[in-house]
Amino acid sequence: MRLLSKLPGPIIFNARLFILLAALLWGYSYIANRQALDAGLSASAIMALRFLIAAVGLKLACPRKLQAFNRVEIRSGMLCAAFFYGGFLLQTKGIARSSPALAALICASAVLLTPFFAALLFKKRIKARIYIAAVLCFFGIGILSMDFSHGLEFHFGLGELLLFIAAILFSFHTLVNGYYATQIRPLRLTYLQLFFASLYGLLDFLCEERSLMLIPSRPEQIAPLLYLGIAGSLLAFYLKSQGLREVEASEAAILMSSESLFATLFSLLLGFDVFRLPLLIGTLLIFTALLLANLNLKKLHRS
Repeated sequence: MRLLSKLPGPIIFNARLFILLAALLWGYSYIANRQALDAGLSASAIMALRFLIAAVGLKLACPRKLQAFNRVEIRSGMLCAAFFYGGFLLQTKGIARSSPALAALICASAVLLTPFFAALLFKKRIKARIYIAAVLCFFGIGILSMDFSHGLEFHFGLGELLLFIAAILFSFHTLVNGYYATQIRPLRLTYLQLFFASLYGLLDFLCEERSLMLIPSRPEQIAPLLYLGIAGSLLAFYLKSQGLREVEASEAAILMSSESLFATLFSLLLGFDVFRLPLLIGTLLIFTALLLANLNLKKLHRS
């Protein structure tokens, strides 16, 4: 059973591998974010430096394609970057109060929130499977919030709330980015988002810390920032864009859903989370919801 198929097998395999590698890199980004926070960096400093490294790297890699931006491109980049930055900032602040695994799983709900916001703003019809997937996803989040150590307790604190708001912002970013991506070359739009997100982070840092001491000095601060900027942003975006050249969007979305699984696995292996039955059940429910939301049932039936 093949979803793609008139392209050579090795090309499709490599494209899928690129997308899976991007998901793996983004999955570990939750760990790197937590490591940077534990090393004493603020969320705004992490955001400013992460996106600055990625923007500079992209500019150095494609200098001729990233020059002479017009007003429409700049306005579009600023607007997309606002949702982009806001989502990542709240995600990072949520990780500080929660765990990398829980952060990844809650933020994954953005995939399911997007169709509802699209229906609200653009009058698009929501498919029945999206409703089912949403129920599964939010039931999974509820299971993750259960604490059985002192009886049956439901805990949904500030960290979880910040993560859920981040998922909402990511959903709006998907819609806005999708709208402007039809008018502006994706590479240029990506660069502008990274550039303006780094500026927003710098302004946020200056207002929050009232200091110019933004550059980290300790290895435990530098290492996760380099990972976030180079591997977790620049390389991951490149791998995803290369993979999308050969893999259909519906299949790519399924592959990208593994980001939350990778984050959960890394979090367990590195001791940021402890294995619990609610974590296993919640993870399975949310991942099932993501698969259901992204699966193209008609195409599967035809194949």
